[in-house]
Amino acid sequence: MALSQEKFEVDCDVYDQFLQLQYADECMYKNEQTGKYHIDNQRTVKKQCMLTGIPEENIVLDRTCTFQDDTGFSYREDKQTGRHAGFIMRK
Repeated sequence: MALSQEKFEVDCDVYDQFLQLQYADECMYKNEQTGKYHIDNQRTVKKQCMLTGIPEENIVLDRTCTFQDDTGFSYREDKQTGRHAGFIMRK
């Protein structure tokens, strides 16, 4: 569960940081109407996991958007903060 790419809208400073990762290019696009960049943070983290040797078939993403779904919190939506926990489990 995380902010969706549609809602993870950033300026060029954050875009440039992701670009420096050299593997996140495919996880970003520019909205020409707004001039803002949209980043798929979940795909970026999935790519990081794969680069460390975790097989893709062992990675599960919860594509629930914390901005659009009432079960999560989103500072971008509510201007309040809650906490989410993420974990990696080895079998």
